[in-house]
Amino acid sequence: NASLSFTESDLVALLQLSSIFGVFTDVENVLRLLKIDRSKFEDISSALAAHTSDILLTMMVVVFLERQCQHLTGSWSMVVKKSKAWLTSKLSQAEYNVTETTVTETLLR
Repeated sequence: NASLSFTESDLVALLQLSSIFGVFTDVENVLRLLKIDRSKFEDISSALAAHTSDILLTMMVVVFLERQCQHLTGSWSMVVKKSKAWLTSKLSQAEYNVTETTVTETLLR
């Protein structure tokens, strides 16, 4: 279970990688901290080729935290709120939904 191996110190390290707007751009370190294989990120990038890596990576972090880390919600909720606001400024509602669904399905397999 990914959530049990994701610790408070992992979360602190992850959140330090976000910009003031909750944007994540450091692919290698985010994937390492989330313990996600690079091939999954590449699958997402291929499926959603129209989107930049910062959009995809930020959505991956949002989906991971919301699905896998409820036990640490108090520590990440403000960053995710900023991340979602940034994502909705970059994507239409339809694009947001497709991106979220694609990321979720890829991370869960």
